[in-house]
Order: sequence, then C-alpha cells, then structure tokens
Amino acid sequence: MHHIPLILSHYFICLILFFTVTACTSTSGLTPVPPTGSAYAEAGEAGISEVINSQKQSGPERLGLVNMEEFRTPAKGWAFAGNAYTNYPGESLRSDEGTGVLIFDGRSDADSPLVTQNEFADTFIELEFMLEGGACFSLMIQGRYEIRHCSHPNDNKTRLNRFGTIHYGKDSVIPPLVDASRAPGVWQKLVVEFYAPQFNRSGNKTANARIDRVLLNGEIIHRAIELPGIASRSAWKDESAKGPLTFGIDAGSAAFRNIGLYGDQDIKLEDLRYEYHEENLDDDDQLAQATPIREDATTGISAALASRGNNFALSFSGNIVISASGTYHFDSISRGDVSLEVDGQTVLQPTPPPENPLDINLTDNIEGTLELEAGKYPFTLQYKKMQPGASALSVFVEGPGIRRQAITSNDGGWRPAIQAVPIRVEPDRRAVVIRSHISHQNQMVLNAVSVGDPEGIHYSIDVGNAALIQVWNDEFLDAGPIWTGRGMDPDTRMVAGIRVPDSKVSFSGRPSVAFLKNRDEPWPDSTDNSYRFLGYNNDEMGRPSFSYRFGNLKVDEKLRPGKSEYGSSLIREFSMKSTEGEIDAWVLLAEGAKIEQRGEGVFSVDDT
Repeated sequence: MHHIPLILSHYFICLILFFTVTACTSTSGLTPVPPTGSAYAEAGEAGISEVINSQKQSGPERLGLVNMEEFRTPAKGWAFAGNAYTNYPGESLRSDEGTGVLIFDGRSDADSPLVTQNEFADTFIELEFMLEGGACFSLMIQGRYEIRHCSHPNDNKTRLNRFGTIHYGKDSVIPPLVDASRAPGVWQKLVVEFYAPQFNRSGNKTANARIDRVLLNGEIIHRAIELPGIASRSAWKDESAKGPLTFGIDAGSAAFRNIGLYGDQDIKLEDLRYEYHEENLDDDDQLAQATPIREDATTGISAALASRGNNFALSFSGNIVISASGTYHFDSISRGDVSLEVDGQTVLQPTPPPENPLDINLTDNIEGTLELEAGKYPFTLQYKKMQPGASALSVFVEGPGIRRQAITSNDGGWRPAIQAVPIRVEPDRRAVVIRSHISHQNQMVLNAVSVGDPEGIHYSIDVGNAALIQVWNDEFLDAGPIWTGRGMDPDTRMVAGIRVPDSKVSFSGRPSVAFLKNRDEPWPDSTDNSYRFLGYNNDEMGRPSFSYRFGNLKVDEKLRPGKSEYGSSLIREFSMKSTEGEIDAWVLLAEGAKIEQRGEGVFSVDDT
C-alpha cells in the first residue's frame, strides 16, 4: 500500500470530503511532494481531490454479464469499458477503454432497455452501479418486477420515493425502509433475493413472486415483499416462471459492474458421519487419534449433537457434491474453532487469538477459496468449542452460478441472549459528541469520539491514534448496544460498540500526521510514545476542535460541515506549531492501490 505524502512548511492544510468523497488542499504555504510509482499521478500545486471507492467487490466467481453477446439485440448507447468515473459528482460519467464495466452513455438516440439472452427463475442478484447526477435506472427482474433508483436529489423530502422503490401492478409503489443511497459518481452495491411465481400443470399461478430482501450499500431497504402483479412499464403483459433481467435507463448516464446472477442450484452433502470428543482438546494430533465418546451417521452438520455446551469437539466427514466447475468461496461465522478440508486441501482454519483482550470472545469469522471441478469430493469439518456461551456453528459456500448457502443446520447456531434495544441519538440544534469504544475493521477502537452534526454530516475519530476512521451522513448512531447488558452481551461475552450506518465511508485508521525520513518510508500504523491527545474544545454549536501533540509539534484539527453544489461535505483544518523551529510534518490525505489524475487538482483513488 502506498500513500500520498505532503510536506507542510507553514503548517496549514484543509481537507474536504464529499460523499463521492472529494478532498482538496490549501495552496498557501504548501509544498506538495509527488508520490512515486507508476500507479500514481503527481500532486500539483492546486492540491489533491479524491473520490473514495464506496465498496470493493470481492468473493467468488460469478455468472456475470461480461460482453454484449449476452444481451438480446444490443442497443445503441450501451457498451463495455474498463472503468467509469466522474471528476466531480455533478458531471456526466467518463470511461476508459477496456472490459468489465457496462455503460449507458445517455445519448438522445440511444435505445433502452437492455435485455439478457438467458431467462431466470429464482435469482440472487448482485451488482454495482454508478449514476451521474439526475440519472435514473430501473432493474426489471424477469422483465416484469421493477426496482427503480435515481441519483441523489437535492430535495430530501422526495428521497424515499425515488431511491430503491419497488413498482408492481398499475399504481403500486413501495418506498424503501431507509435511504442508503450515495452521491452521484460513487459506486453503489445492490443485492436482490428474488423468488419467482409458482404455477401448476394447468398454468394457473399457485404462489406470487416475492422479494425476500433488497440491500443497498449493506443496508436492508426492503424485506418480505410479495408481488401479486407485474410493473406497468413491463414489456410483458403476464407473469411467467422464468424471465430475463432487464436494464432500463430513464435519464442520464449509468454504469454497472460485477453483475452476478445466482440460480437455484444447491450444494449437496452425502454420506455424513460425526465423532464427538470431550478429551484431548488441547492437542490436535492427540484428538485425531483419540477414541470418540460417540460416533454415528447424521443427516446434518449441527452443534446440537454435542452433549454439553462447552469443552467439546465435533468432527464431521462425508462427501460434498459440486455441480459446476470454478472457484468456490467458503466462510464460517462461528463461536469456537472451525477447520475445513475438502479433497485433502485446507480451506478454513481457526484464526490466532487476538492481541486485544476485548476481542477474545468475538465470534470467529474466517474464509477461504478453492478451485474445484464438477464432481464429488471427500471433506472433513471440525468444530472445537472451549469457551463459554452458546454454541454457534455456521459454514457457508457459494460458487459459479450458485448462491451463498449454509451447509450447516440452523439448530445449535447463533442465539444471542439479549436483543439490544435501539437508542437512537440524533443532533438537534447543536452537535452531539459521544465518547465510546467502536468497532472498526473488525477491531475494537477504545478511544473513539463520534460527532453528530445538525447539518447531517457525522464522523468518528480515534483520538488514541489521531486518525479519522469513518464519515457518514443522514442518521447519526444507535447507542443501544453499549447500554444493553452494560455494553457486553452476557451470553456471548462480546464487547459491543455503538452502531453507525453501514453506508459509512471507512478509512484505514492510520495516524493523520507522521514524521518520515523520506517518501519511501512506510506510513506508520500507529503513533509512537511521543504522541499525546490533549483534549478538545467545543464552539458555540457544540462542534469540537481536537488537539494533539506529536513530540515537539502541536496539532489542532477542526472538522466542520460544508455545503457545495455537489451536496454536503466535511472540511478538515490542521493548524500546526513547532516548539523547536521548522519541522517537516507529513500529512496523510488518501491512500490506495491506484491513484490517477482526473483533472486540475483532482485525483481518483482505486478506480472511482
């Protein structure tokens, strides 16, 4: 990972983060140092503006749409490109040559919609999309059931009627539960779990189509929606057991990537057996050679086969049947140690004990991938539980054209003892400041300060590391988890943190300021012993300004909401003063695997 370093000669810099997100630096007294490496563009005197990637795509191989031959009669205005981006949130989309990104350029003579060649029944759909300002697109499932999404309007009163609405019948419109949308020019992720209508042999419908869930940027915006009829804008006049996926653009330009379609194929397990142990748990070699207390055939993989709730091991064996060749992705969310071997290859193995003692009893989340040809493979799965609390054993797998599904039984799974009661905290006329621990990138930050602003721009800072860790808009936070059970679930013994919306923009958590010998020296992950947090002072609106000391350098940081033609923003000001003459302080503005110049003082980070 590389960084954008800046040497400050007069100790002043401002950083503006739009929710695309955009950043700039002051030119007064500022001497930029150009980054090195082919993946970087030089930072000019005008400073640096960045757009942060909203959500990286990862996971298994998918049955994606990768060329125009997969669509019926390719229409004018549609093409594949290597990348899509905007310099500013308000402008039209731009693109680079290549493949992997499906783009509609918004030309007046273009044809829409775009219809897939293949037809689908039950479908799990994943895709990422980007819209220019004012653009609208419709995803028509089976060409009949419409999910419509428009780029961020300026009028907040109409937002829930435009973002992720479901349309069926003549006039039926279902608004989303929450607005999880992001600004124009930012990649957003949409997930839809759809089940097709059912028909008997006579062709009569026996069950309506339904949408179990729609997720936008990690937030559930629809749940358990029954669809008794098709959308009025559908090109079809009646329902069917199968239908194509249709992309319709109502206005402006749009881009799509990582389009994944999962069918209704299942992963099958055969010849299942289990062994149950209560001794030799500390030594894996002795455990493998020990005589089990009980062994037998079983119809499923479940922690409920154990005779007690703690200090035991269950070993399962059998065959896993793979229906399609490709990359398979396995993951486990369990309390205890889980290991999995398929065809003699280790896929999942327990994570080492965490360094932070507060994380000791957090549920273990592990994952791995494996290339498999279609066929039948032997597997062994071991679940070893040596910690208090209810058992939790969940293992999932997904592959090419196969949706993510559990290969473990539901019983004996995750059972939280206390359901946290939501305690919504919202700023009114003044800013709200909350000091608490908070989860960030699967680690517990113990010295976090979260600030909610009446302007709707909120952020969290790790004052123990002088690092901005996340920024978000709309709702502030839910303090319920830190009060329920005094901030610790008595069943899971899991330390809880405040909850902020999943649509937040998350940063690395590295210190904002550092002293480096040269640009090739790695940016530190944490501050050293010379660092001190000096506290914060609130202005008349309750907005804090933070003070830090890095050795002989005193740093004051002020974060304030701002407005522009592109929407809400967060302005950061750093004021620095040395007690021992001039010091070269390096400030981290952005980091990414690929940084490219998109205009004067404008840079994109990681292809956004």
